Amino acid sequence: MDNIEFRNLVDELYNTNNFLEMCYGYAQSDTPCMKALSESLYTLKNKYEEIYARLCCIDEVK
Repeated sequence: MDNIEFRNLVDELYNTNNFLEMCYGYAQSDTPCMKALSESLYTLKNKYEEIYARLCCIDEVK
């Protein structure tokens, strides 16, 4: 993994962490929509798995 790929991966991780913070704040609201929150968390799970796979150089995950 070269420096550009690593930098892109760190940027993606940063953006995913920001999305997680948004979900956390939304979960703390008085009336969160659980369906929307569930879908967002599923998307986050997939993003973190993709980042982890890229760090481990697993090419099959996308």
